[in-house]
Amino acid sequence: MHACAKVHEAQDDAEWRHNSLTTQEFLKRQMESGRRISPIFSVFGVETYLFRVDWLHAVDAGVGADFAGNVFEALLHKLPGSNIAARCHALNEKIQQFYERRGTEDRLKGFSVASFRRPCATQPAKLKGSASQVRALIPFVKELAEELVDDSVPREAAMKIAATHLTHCYHALARSSASCRDEALYSSSQAFVNQVYALYLAGDGVCFRCKPKTHLFLELCSQAGVVPNSC
Repeated sequence: MHACAKVHEAQDDAEWRHNSLTTQEFLKRQMESGRRISPIFSVFGVETYLFRVDWLHAVDAGVGADFAGNVFEALLHKLPGSNIAARCHALNEKIQQFYERRGTEDRLKGFSVASFRRPCATQPAKLKGSASQVRALIPFVKELAEELVDDSVPREAAMKIAATHLTHCYHALARSSASCRDEALYSSSQAFVNQVYALYLAGDGVCFRCKPKTHLFLELCSQAGVVPNSC
């Protein structure tokens, strides 16, 4: 990836898509920034092109967790309750009902407002949980957005659209989607990131902020044939 690439740039002509670092350029950049060089690069024949982005870390524990946390925080005020704790309890009830309908085994434990709200004023929200727990809730995020957002409010409508595209990315992992997986991942990942970036621009400069894993997500979904079946 190019050192100056912007993580939210999802379009085909984005600079990072055409300016990948060679192995030597990557190692040089690591050394110049004072970072440790992995010993694996001392093995003959090991080059950067051999490495692939991991879905679990880039999506389940990355953009998926970030997006879910931001949506929960943004829509919490629409749930019943006279205070944050009561509204969080209402959200947890919806989550538990979702789990029961789906027969979900990987469930969040001890869900509370601390499970997703931003840790400080300068850090965006993020859903806390294991990768499998976050993955299990991605369809719920879409359901919640469909239930609560007002389509006449552009920012809220963008949340629903983004949730739909992220869910499409997860659907593309299924064996039944193998024939159209590459196309679905490529188009839906771009649409998702574009919506999230629009949400960031329309927000307070913190919520829905794009992080480096956004770039990893886009790169992963742009590489044909590298994402395996998940089920």
